Amino acid sequence: EMCIRDRNKRIYVPKLLPRITIQNVLFPENLQQFIEIPTLKKADSSVEEILNFDPNLRYEQHEQDKSKSSGTIYVIHKMKPMPDNYVKIRILSPVTLPKDRAAGKAPEVAGMACDRILIDIHGGGFIATSTRMHQTYLRRWANECNLVIFAIDYKLAPEAKYPAVFDDIWQAYFWIITQAERQLGITLRSVILAGDSAGGNLAMSLTLRAIKSNFRVPDGLLLGYPALNLSIRSFTPSLLAAMDDFILRYSFLNIAINSYIPADADASKDPYLSPILILDEDLIKFPTIKIMAAGRDPLRDESYRLINRMARLKKDAQLIEYRMFPHAFWNLDLIFGLQECRFATNQAIKWISEMISKNEAKHPVAHNEMEFAFQSKSVSYTHLRAHETREDLVCRLLL
Repeated sequence: EMCIRDRNKRIYVPKLLPRITIQNVLFPENLQQFIEIPTLKKADSSVEEILNFDPNLRYEQHEQDKSKSSGTIYVIHKMKPMPDNYVKIRILSPVTLPKDRAAGKAPEVAGMACDRILIDIHGGGFIATSTRMHQTYLRRWANECNLVIFAIDYKLAPEAKYPAVFDDIWQAYFWIITQAERQLGITLRSVILAGDSAGGNLAMSLTLRAIKSNFRVPDGLLLGYPALNLSIRSFTPSLLAAMDDFILRYSFLNIAINSYIPADADASKDPYLSPILILDEDLIKFPTIKIMAAGRDPLRDESYRLINRMARLKKDAQLIEYRMFPHAFWNLDLIFGLQECRFATNQAIKWISEMISKNEAKHPVAHNEMEFAFQSKSVSYTHLRAHETREDLVCRLLL
């Protein structure tokens, strides 16, 4: 029985999917086989068993021996409790999160229904910082937006290079979407994805992966001064500021890129390394995007390139530039920090609330069951609405 007794707690979640490697990063898998409960058939009998999904269990599909039995054989095994098998996540909540297993859902606590979350991916050039350093604004987001925040503590480069860092983010996202209700009692009516700097890079890449894998796509993206292009062959005028910038100097950018990107990866061609390369046919499937840019940020120009592309595709997107602000200004909203940064925090709270309200307006009826529908030529996911049968769901998807 998992119960978050504190309102700021770290947990370790298991990796449930095959690892993303440099060989398969550009070829996302269809996640249907990992969400549906598989039917187990023993090789020496015809007895079928249904696997009750356990987050600490993984299963592998093996070639069947036609001479002995028919059907697919699944081998179930426990994952070894090694650090590489888990991802650390910090949970920030304005209320405790008890799990009412008898009712099958979380009760309303202090008048707040646990049905909206924000997943945050921190920045730091892929090589530094943690969720602890980003609580200055995350706590305000949780309290003032009345939502539960999952902040992912992914492994850092150079010990974990691309795509190991991205694998941590993807595995954590998959666990949250598939296990938050079962383990924590949170129904995912609204899911907002946020990231600053390197975290903005990973947030865009994660959304692309969800689209390509026919998995649930976030309902909105909040990006702070994102690193959208990691190619050393690309140049924009704002990069000249890195020559004497007191936060993002050229030397730091060079160290971060060389630490994160392995020799056999090409940031000038891989959209998971440089999200600015995402094709229009994929970008048009993205949800609402809100971007905060810093006027004195060497990475600023790529945010304008992205917002222009979104506007050309007639997508819901908005950018605000804080002209005299430096890179990483979200972290400067401190008691003895830059008080002007409080305006940015307030704007982020406003945007988060707007994206949640927009999503809930589309789904005004509370969901009594969440289903994932995999359609190669239709929407990537949907909710089974109240009083709706599975047949109605399929018909609605095909319309």
